[in-house]
Formats: sequence, C-alpha cells, structure tokens
Amino acid sequence: MLNRDEEREFSTVTVRRSPAKKGAPSPLNPTAQRLQHSLHARFNTAINILLGAANAHDLRRWLTLLALCVSIILQYAIVLLPTSACGSCSGGAFLGSLFASAYVTAAGACFYIRPGPIAKHVFLGSLVSVIPASFTASTQVVISRLAAAVNAYGVDGAGIDPGQGLVHSTADTYALRGLKASNFRFDLMGQSHSKRSLDGPGILGTFCAVPIVPDGWTPAEVVPFWYVCNNYWGMFMDCDLAYKGVYNENDSYGWNSLSECLRKPEELIINANLTGSELLNPLMYFYQLDFAPNFDEVSATFFRKAITEASVFHRIMIRYDAPLLRLAQTQEPCCQILIKTTNDEAIIFSIVLVLPFVLACAWLNVYRFTFQHKFIEKASLLTRQHLKSIYLGHGR
Repeated sequence: MLNRDEEREFSTVTVRRSPAKKGAPSPLNPTAQRLQHSLHARFNTAINILLGAANAHDLRRWLTLLALCVSIILQYAIVLLPTSACGSCSGGAFLGSLFASAYVTAAGACFYIRPGPIAKHVFLGSLVSVIPASFTASTQVVISRLAAAVNAYGVDGAGIDPGQGLVHSTADTYALRGLKASNFRFDLMGQSHSKRSLDGPGILGTFCAVPIVPDGWTPAEVVPFWYVCNNYWGMFMDCDLAYKGVYNENDSYGWNSLSECLRKPEELIINANLTGSELLNPLMYFYQLDFAPNFDEVSATFFRKAITEASVFHRIMIRYDAPLLRLAQTQEPCCQILIKTTNDEAIIFSIVLVLPFVLACAWLNVYRFTFQHKFIEKASLLTRQHLKSIYLGHGR
C-alpha cells in the first residue's frame, strides 16, 4: 500500500509520462466543458439582450412620432367637428377652440403627472397644432359666409346703378356700373373721431364716410350708398387732409392707410380710362362693411357717427340702412376666387407651423436610430472580445 505522499508523487509522474501528442487538441474535463458552454450561453444572452433593448427602444421612438401625429390629427378634429356640426358657424368655431385649449391643458397635466416620451409627444402635438387648427376653423366660417353671399350684380352681372342702394340694402356684395369721380362726393364727406376704451387712455381712431350718389342727385334726396374708410385706430386725423394727401410723409402713422383707402376709387377710375376699357360702363366691386372676411360690425357704429356729422354739417338726407361699402380685395365677381385664396391661406398656415415640427421629430428619430445601431454594433464587438478574453484566460 502507498501512503498519500507516494500516491501524489506517482500521479504526478504518471501525468508527466503521458504527454499529449503534438498537434492534438488537449482534452477538456467535464468542468471545463460546462464552463465553456456557460460562457457561450452568457455571450449569446448578452447579445440578445442588447439587440432586444435596441429594437424595443427603436419601437418606442417611432411610437412617440406616431403619438405626435395622432395628437395633431385629434386636435384638428376637436376644433373642426363642432364647427362643422353647426354648419360652419362662428359659435361652433369658438366652442371648438375652447375644446382645443382644454385638450392642451389635459395633455400638459398628464405629462406633468406621469412624464414619459409618449405623454410628452402627445402634449407637444396638441400644443403645436392648437393655433393652426383654430385658424382653420375660423377660415371655414369665412368660407361658409362667402359661399352664401348675396350678390347685387344686376341683370346678367351687368351691375346696378349707384342710385339703387336702398333697394339692395341687404346684399353682401355689389357691382356698381358707370362710376365716375364725380359720383364720390368728397365735398360732403363726414368724419368721426372715436375712442375704444381699454386700460389707460384708450385707443383713438378716425372714421370717414363719403356719399356715393348717381348723376343728377341733389341734397334733398337720400344718399343711397356710403363709401367708408378708417385708419385702424391710428390716432385722430382729418379725413379731408388725408384725401388730399396733405400730411408730413415723415410722420405718416395713421395717415397712409386712410389716404390710400380714400383715393383708391379715383385711382381705379383713372386707370380704367387710361387702359381704354372696352366696357361702356366699367364695374367697380364693393363689399358690405360687415361682410366676410372682415367681421368688423362694431365699427359700423363709428361710421354712423360720421354719417350723422355729414348730415348735420352739409344738410343732406340720410338713412342709416343705406349700405356701407368698402372696396373689394379683388375687383372681380365674388366669391370663388376669394374662397380659393382664403382656403389656400389656411392650408399654407397649417403647413408652415405644423409640418416642419413633424419633420424635425422624424429626422431626429432617424438620426438617433442610426447612431444607436452603430453604438450597439460597437458594444456587441467589445462584449465578444471581453468574453473571448475571459474564455482564453480560463483556458490557460
């Protein structure tokens, strides 16, 4: 029998006497094999975890972009549905704007209480689209009003006589034929200086009313039309001086807009004469003061003050139901061109405000997606090298 020291020496000698053949792989005991399999399993698990995390992160990023787009669409729906439900009325647009503001508030509160990428993009989508959505709703109100306009264009669109204003007092648009400079009685013009009370001294404005009369009209007859202008609350000015252009160009605040409005009809008449219009009675197109897209019904009160002043100072007959006219934006029949222009403005406004924000978010997602995958590939390579070095270390 061998004692323990002899057994240890014998086993050592035995191992040394049986070296492995040159070039043959050294056999691994079961413990080493289990370690190798464990390392391979851990390596594969690490790679799967990295790739799985990347895919999940990419999915969350695209879901945030989807949440942004859905929030924008929802905001438009919240505003436009009440507007359409009442037939594109102003009350529906106002109610839709209130709902839109409530949606922004609710989305912001959710993001504040439970912050996260989805909640953040829902809030951003509602916020960036609230103004263009409300503007689109108001545009639909204007387009509805334009589509339902009552036109006083005469028989076959040949225009009406300047003396027929009281006959067509409820019309929205007018085409007056045969107008000359003498039909605009600037010598009988009335003006009013009014103040719109706000905080402080208030805002001051000038309002001018010019009689439009037919040939042969006398002050004993009622004025059929009034051509009206104002300086958009640009302080107190003199209407007669603004019409004559007698003011300091270096101090033109409040003067330019008023002077341009008062002189515009005569410029159109002069231009028509210079171009040699083929029409025997060229038409001039006007809108009622409160007709779309200028819902300025409050200012009619200020213009009536100017009409009253003209009646008092020039002793002319007036009726307050006589149409108050302003020049049409385009000297063409209403309202197809104006509808198209108004609708195009709403579309452009929405695109300019909303689309760049959506594209920026999409580009950011694409950039992060590309950058992250490069980082994952680098991390995977480093992980493989690290595990290989561990394996080789154990192998030694």
